[in-house]
Amino acid sequence: MLPFATAVSICSLIVAFASLGVAFFSLKTARGLNRAKFLYDLHKDFFVADTYKATLDALDEISGDKAVICLVETENSLLIDLLNAFELVAYFEHTGQLEVDDVDALLGYYLGCIRRHAELRQYIKDTRKSFEHLRALLDKHPRENPHAA
Repeated sequence: MLPFATAVSICSLIVAFASLGVAFFSLKTARGLNRAKFLYDLHKDFFVADTYKATLDALDEISGDKAVICLVETENSLLIDLLNAFELVAYFEHTGQLEVDDVDALLGYYLGCIRRHAELRQYIKDTRKSFEHLRALLDKHPRENPHAA
């Protein structure tokens, strides 16, 4: 039979490991819920609010569309804001805060739209514009746009 002190130590060790497991599970669950809320908030900002609607509609047009060319040439503030928001999402993917599948689910279609517009792609490739994470994401993004020319 084990001495009482040894039995208490073993029980304490078991309780400590169980508590560690519960804490890890709770942390992982909370992280998943926080990421889901973050993605939901991004979705609302991009697609529910009217802020980017006209710009996203323009990106949805065929390659060479004059509206997109005009947005790029004038460096339209809403286009730049949208690209900065996409850059932030790309940064979160780069740092592991978001998975590439999350980014694809949220922005995959519009990443394909960006890829389709040569003028916009050139704008993003310009290193003076500081879209390095968006550039990298576009280079590795798996989804092709269904309307690509």
